[in-house]
Amino acid sequence: MPKALRDILLAISLANLCFLSAWLVLLNPNHELYYFWKTDPGFVELSSLLVATLLLAVVFWLCGSLRSRGKRLRQCVEISFLLTLAWPLNSFLIDYVQVSILESVSGKWWLLVALAIVGIGFMVLLWRYRRQTTAGAILFLVILSPLILVNSIVVVWLRHKNPPPAERALVSSPIERTRREGPRVVWIIFDELQEQAVFENRPSGYSLPELDRFAQQSIHVDNAYPPSGFTLTSIPSLVMGEFVESATPVSQSELELKTKSGPVLWSRQPSVFSQARAEGFSTGLVGWFHPYCRLFAKDLDACYWDPQLGVSNRVATRLTFLGGLTNHVRVAVLRIPFLYRLIRRSYEQNQRRLQRQDHLAALEAISTNANTVLGQKLDLTYIHLPVPHGPWINESTDDPLSLDGYLNNVKAGDHAFGRLRQSMEATGDWDKSIVLVSADHWWRDAPKHNGRRDHRIPFLLKLADQKAGIACKGPFNTVLTRELVLKLLRGEMKTPSEVAEWIERNSPLGESSLTVNAP
Repeated sequence: MPKALRDILLAISLANLCFLSAWLVLLNPNHELYYFWKTDPGFVELSSLLVATLLLAVVFWLCGSLRSRGKRLRQCVEISFLLTLAWPLNSFLIDYVQVSILESVSGKWWLLVALAIVGIGFMVLLWRYRRQTTAGAILFLVILSPLILVNSIVVVWLRHKNPPPAERALVSSPIERTRREGPRVVWIIFDELQEQAVFENRPSGYSLPELDRFAQQSIHVDNAYPPSGFTLTSIPSLVMGEFVESATPVSQSELELKTKSGPVLWSRQPSVFSQARAEGFSTGLVGWFHPYCRLFAKDLDACYWDPQLGVSNRVATRLTFLGGLTNHVRVAVLRIPFLYRLIRRSYEQNQRRLQRQDHLAALEAISTNANTVLGQKLDLTYIHLPVPHGPWINESTDDPLSLDGYLNNVKAGDHAFGRLRQSMEATGDWDKSIVLVSADHWWRDAPKHNGRRDHRIPFLLKLADQKAGIACKGPFNTVLTRELVLKLLRGEMKTPSEVAEWIERNSPLGESSLTVNAP
C-alpha cells in the first residue's frame, strides 16, 4: 500500500474512533437518547458527524506529516500518536463498557498512586518499544479504516427502516369541549422540590412568598412521599397511579416500565389523562424531560413539552448542521482523559445556561395567553416544571449564571408559580380552580441527617374558593395523586375537610419500599 494512502486511511480511522460515542447512538435508532430529543435529528446528525470526522482526520494527517522533519520530531510524533489512542480507548470504556477509570479511583489515594505507577511504567514501555507498538497500532487502524463507510451505510439503512414518530404540536386554536360543569384542576409538579428545605429548615432571610402564600390557603400534607427518587420512574408512577421499579427508554416515543405485575409500555397503560378523557373531561399538558406529546397524544386536547437540555440534547427544537457539528465535537472532547477537569467550570456554566433556557421556555408555556395550553382552560391541566432541579440558574438577565445552588433554583420555582397564579387571577380562574402543587422526588443532594436524607416532598392542594389552610400529618404517598385528581374532577369531594379525611384514610401507605432505603 502506498505510504500516502496509508497515512490518509490512518488519519481517517483514528479520527473515526474518537467519535465512538456518536456512532453508538447513530447505529441504534431506538437509543435511549432519542427519547429525550424534541424532534428527530434525521440525517443532519450523520452528515455533521462525517464532516467532524474528516476535519479531525485532516488535523491528524498534518501532525503525522511532521515525521519526515527530523529524528526528534519523528519520535515526538510517534509518542503523541500512541498517547492519542487513549482518547478512543477512554470513549470505548465509558460509552460501551460503562466504566470510568478516573471515577473509580477518585478519592482513593492508594488507587491513585497505583494508577500513577502503572502510568509511568506504561510510558517507559512506550518509549522503549515505540517503533514496534507504533507499527502494530498503524496496522490495526488501517484494518479498521473501512468502518466509517460501513457505519454510514448501516445508519442510512436503519433510518429508512425506522422512520421518526409523529410529534403532537401545541394546540393554538379552540377545541371541541366535552367538559362537565365543575372546577378545573391544575396539577403542578416541581422537579426535585423537598419539603424540609422549602418549609422547615430555611436559612434566615430566605423567603418564598408565593409558596408561603399558597400554603396558607391550601391543604398541606407535612409527610408526603414520592413514589420514586428519580424523574424517569416517578412521573410514570404518578401518571399511572402505580409504583414503577425501573424504566428504560426503548424508542423515541416509548418507555418500558417494570411494575409489580411485570414489564409494560408506558404509552399503552391507563393514565390520568386517558381516564379523564374517557369520562368526558378535556386534558392538557405542559412538561419537560419526558416526551409527553409523543407518549400521550391520543389522550390530550393540548400539549407542549421541552426536552431536558444537556449532554443528550443541546438544542431545544430541531438540530441544525452547525449544532450537530458542535455537539459531536463537544461530546468527543469530553472523552479525552483528564480534560474535563480543565474545562469543568466552562462546562458547568454552559449547563446552567441550558437549564435557564428550559426554565424560561416553561414560563412562557404556562402563561394564560389564548395560544398556550393553560389558556385553553381545560378540565385537567398537568404542568411539570424543570426547577429546582440542577444545574443552578439565576433569574436575573444581567447575571444568567449563578453558583447560589439549590435554594436559588427553588426561588426560581417560587417566581414561576407566582407568575402562573397572577395569570390565573387576571382571567378570574384562580378562585374557581383546584390547584395542586407537589414534586416528583426529593432533593437528592440535600445534606444528610443521621446518615440519610429527608425524602419528604411538598403536597399542597387548594380547592375552588378555598381561603383557609388545613394541615394534614399523613404520611401520604403521592402515587395516589392520580386517584385523587380523578375524584376531584368528578366532584366526589368538594370540601377541604373531605379531602383531608381521604388523605388521612390513605396514610397507612406512607413511604414506598422502593425509596425507604435510599440514602
